[in-house]
Amino acid sequence: MIHTEKYSPPYRSPAVRHTTEKTGTGSVLDHGTVSNFFQGPGSHSRYAVHAVRTELIASGYAALRVLSPDTGIDLIAWNNQQILLIAAHTIRNHLSTQEIAARFTQIIISLRACPATRYTTRQLWLVRQGYPTRIFTIHPGGIMEIQRFW
Repeated sequence: MIHTEKYSPPYRSPAVRHTTEKTGTGSVLDHGTVSNFFQGPGSHSRYAVHAVRTELIASGYAALRVLSPDTGIDLIAWNNQQILLIAAHTIRNHLSTQEIAARFTQIIISLRACPATRYTTRQLWLVRQGYPTRIFTIHPGGIMEIQRFW
């Protein structure tokens, strides 16, 4: 059998890096985007971010993924009334609020450090088995659970 079509690899722009290399808390993947990897407790994946984004869009928010590894913020969502700064992480087990506060201390500190107005809410979303299960609001004095999906 003779193939008449010539194989050509997919086009890549000159700015794309073809090797994987670690840079700080993020990593440059082979397709040139910086993964949003915040080094802290719990598993942090783009699946958690996309599950939260899907839930927000279904709730009437516009949501954008943040690709900067320096902030600890994974998503910025907004509607006509408020702006949400969101960190999304996966968990395997059911944890108490105190256990979550202890386990995600660095993430909570980084969310508190983000500048905000009175219309801005900082939130930690926890995803389990592909679905958002718990939402916490980050306050200066601690965290408060605002919704539980199970």
